Amino acid sequence: MSQEDVELVRRAFEGAGARGLEETAETYWHPEVEYVEDPRWPGASTYKGRGAVLRCFRAYLEEALGREEDLTVTVERVFDAGERQV
Repeated sequence: MSQEDVELVRRAFEGAGARGLEETAETYWHPEVEYVEDPRWPGASTYKGRGAVLRCFRAYLEEALGREEDLTVTVERVFDAGERQV
């Protein structure tokens, strides 16, 4: 992966608040994105596809905040970890 890939990940997170989760998913997530929860998470699962991951993230927001509009994400660091960005 390149520095360009790292910057793409950073832009996705930094612009998510202005665009909203739905538009961010449509713009930046691959249609076959896969999200794997940490197995230590109660009821951990794997979500496959943009729609499934989006529903999972919406559920997180509902549980944590009661509504999506109040979420703020701050990216402190993004770095190249080979085939992934962290």
